[in-house]
Amino acid sequence: MKERGFNQKSLAEAARLNETAVRDILKGRSRRPLHTTIIALARTLACEPEDLIGGWRGTSSLGAPGDGGMASAGSTATIRELDVRPAAGGNSSVVEILEGAEEEATRALYGFPASGFRELYGAPPEEVRILEVVGDSMAPELWPGQKVMIHLRDRQPSPPGVFVLWDGLGLVIKRVELIAQSDPPKLRISSDNRQYAVYERTIDEVHILGRVIGRWSRL
Repeated sequence: MKERGFNQKSLAEAARLNETAVRDILKGRSRRPLHTTIIALARTLACEPEDLIGGWRGTSSLGAPGDGGMASAGSTATIRELDVRPAAGGNSSVVEILEGAEEEATRALYGFPASGFRELYGAPPEEVRILEVVGDSMAPELWPGQKVMIHLRDRQPSPPGVFVLWDGLGLVIKRVELIAQSDPPKLRISSDNRQYAVYERTIDEVHILGRVIGRWSRL
């Protein structure tokens, strides 16, 4: 940071990260930062991830390949369920939770067979988190209380799909589509429940956390 002329605030801004997440890493409070956060910092500082964490592969205490919020026991991958509902009410930042305070926000751990996980869900387990659906805006596709998997690395709304995002007002699960030829680029955000209105946001006004890639349903 000193070599590049960054302080805590300017580094967070340049890396497009929450300042609290950067602060917690610097102070040693964040023991499991996402590997996407480490990559963003490394890119901004013009260095390699290994330069920041002292051993990218096999580092069990970091949110990176080899762990990444995932603990491995034999052939089992353990994925975190995060409780981020308070953030949807504006009491805390969901971005902070997902980029620097996952351990404190962990509600439960779920075990999955590690073999074939990526082929089944389309994402490596270290890049996946579990959240609970709150509200009925995506009914009948998703109901309150259901668990969904989100792929944290898949944040591009092309192709369109169902995403978890911070829309400036709260944490929501919505269908997101990039509006073609919009300038500045805009997103169309909609619900499956037609009682909820469609609305638009510029890309800069939202923070996409990840694409929904799986769910649990009762028959």
